[in-house]
Amino acid sequence: MNRPSHHLDHRERHCDYIGPDGRCHDPERIDYYAGHFAAAARAIESGVPLEGYFVWSLMDNFEWADGYRVRFGLVYVDYATQARLPKSSAAWFAKVVANNAVPVGEFDLVT
Repeated sequence: MNRPSHHLDHRERHCDYIGPDGRCHDPERIDYYAGHFAAAARAIESGVPLEGYFVWSLMDNFEWADGYRVRFGLVYVDYATQARLPKSSAAWFAKVVANNAVPVGEFDLVT
């Protein structure tokens, strides 16, 4: 029986920081998700009933194993002020969702 499958991602970890331009650029996370989405597309094409993929966390948060040291989210959280700043990966992910496709070529990290 081919039951629908959903994948929850929980292995992606990067140490994000705010750059001199005041933004949080995370090209490693974009590459990570692009690779996973490409693999998911190949799986679907080969008959795997994959219906969904969930990123681990919308925002950076406390993780029991890592505390605040490792950041997983698409939105950077300044833990001292609780200010939130969407990372480059958040803009990239929004384009993936809006187009139901992974953008081809270089992604503009400034927009």
